[in-house]
Amino acid sequence: PETTFVGKHKWLGGAVDPATGNIYGIPSHAHRIICVSPPPPPSSPSSSSRDDDPSTSEAGKARISTILVPEEFRHGKFKWLRGVIHGGHLYGIPAWSTKGVLKMNLETKRVAVLPLPRDRGCYASDDLPAHERASRVDRGRWMWHGGAVGASIDEEGVAASAIYCPPSNAEHVLKVRLDGSDRVEEIGPPLSEGQN
Repeated sequence: PETTFVGKHKWLGGAVDPATGNIYGIPSHAHRIICVSPPPPPSSPSSSSRDDDPSTSEAGKARISTILVPEEFRHGKFKWLRGVIHGGHLYGIPAWSTKGVLKMNLETKRVAVLPLPRDRGCYASDDLPAHERASRVDRGRWMWHGGAVGASIDEEGVAASAIYCPPSNAEHVLKVRLDGSDRVEEIGPPLSEGQN
């Protein structure tokens, strides 16, 4: 596995899988999700199977691995910011990514991106000089800053869960339905005051 990573702003935040204790880092400039597997406690059966010979012991060391993001979603800066784990999946919240919400199945390591509800042009940044940008909100950068799981009701009135993402420069709260539909939507009134 790759253990040397070059560059800056590689990952921005992450989430802990409560089932395994693995920590997943959310790609910012990186093309991969990083997984840190903390060492098991010394008394656990998996720790003794990892190191029978103390001279070559890996006990007490975390393991690092990475999961490649599909080619069409790898490029860009500050793509996703912070993560949420729910129902066996890791979700990365869009920061500058106009392509959508990062989603990885924790068992299969399959990575996908759930599209944002509006055309990508609605989230695009204008390349304006700094003195002009100061008076305008740049909707394509720092759109949402993380998210949290909360209650939701689906179209048939059934209780479900969703990830709610507070807007930073986006105009609306982002909602990611966790009812199996993978639907992403913007909810609530426009919140258009100020620039992050």
